[in-house]
Amino acid sequence: MEEFFKILIEQKHIINVTIIYLDINPNGLYRDSIKDIALNYFKSRRIFERYFKHLKNWEIYFSGYSYTLILFMYIKKLSKNNLVFHFGGGRRDEKEEKNGCKSVLLKFFIRLLFGLKIRIIKYGKSIFFELTDDFFKNNNVQYKKIKRPLTLPKIKINGINDKEILILMNDLPKFGWVTEDAFAKAMNQLLDILQCSGKKYVIKCHPNEPKLYGKMTKDKNIIPSVIPVEFILDHPWKMVIGTLTTGLISASKKQHIKSVSILYCIDSFDEDVRKRFYNWLKNESDNKILFISNFKELKLIVDQLSQ
Repeated sequence: MEEFFKILIEQKHIINVTIIYLDINPNGLYRDSIKDIALNYFKSRRIFERYFKHLKNWEIYFSGYSYTLILFMYIKKLSKNNLVFHFGGGRRDEKEEKNGCKSVLLKFFIRLLFGLKIRIIKYGKSIFFELTDDFFKNNNVQYKKIKRPLTLPKIKINGINDKEILILMNDLPKFGWVTEDAFAKAMNQLLDILQCSGKKYVIKCHPNEPKLYGKMTKDKNIIPSVIPVEFILDHPWKMVIGTLTTGLISASKKQHIKSVSILYCIDSFDEDVRKRFYNWLKNESDNKILFISNFKELKLIVDQLSQ
């Protein structure tokens, strides 16, 4: 995000801004979560004392229900002297993990350090933290609807001018949902189809997961992962391809873009996780994302783009 804001500043869209970088990781396995919480807790308190503690009568905006405990802690503290607004970002799943020993211990640890009561959602081997409804009620968080489409600053990104297809990458093996070999195989098949078709493409990784697999590690058609995909969707893309990223939802809102998920083209994927993300993406996009079942189907769609 620091690099992203630097780009905006250089292009004079934001004149006066303070960049505060929180070097944190998204939730993963239980052991990773406990380690990350312990490492980041004291650092995050120091940052709050320096940059946010003095704020009074400000309007504070945030979105989403899950991922970082540090954000949740900041919102709770800021709500005491400021107006706090939440502007969307739906829950991925309403099903909470059963209260096993690990979950109970982790919840206690989080409550002790952050003063937060959270839900723990499990996807395969990975876990995600989500806010409870009590969080919004107890901290007087108001919901504020943001009108769509948002008016976003137009920024110049090198490397996309002549591109027709945008590939959105997520590091899914990181969460234990698929093996690295199976994921690399799928990414290789994807690139083979695009390269044989002659279509010009570019790859963008998720900001939190900037890892590439298979032939993509040597591909030169890559743009910075720190750029939010919403800032480049007005480019005349013919197709946006991804697995389970929210970028597919944003792309599906654009009439000129065909939004395609290859979630069901990946072998040995955790079926429970796949089904839950499929339902979520389908609902959030109003059924506008096309889910294909194999790469032969993708080849047909790509070949039809020029017709």
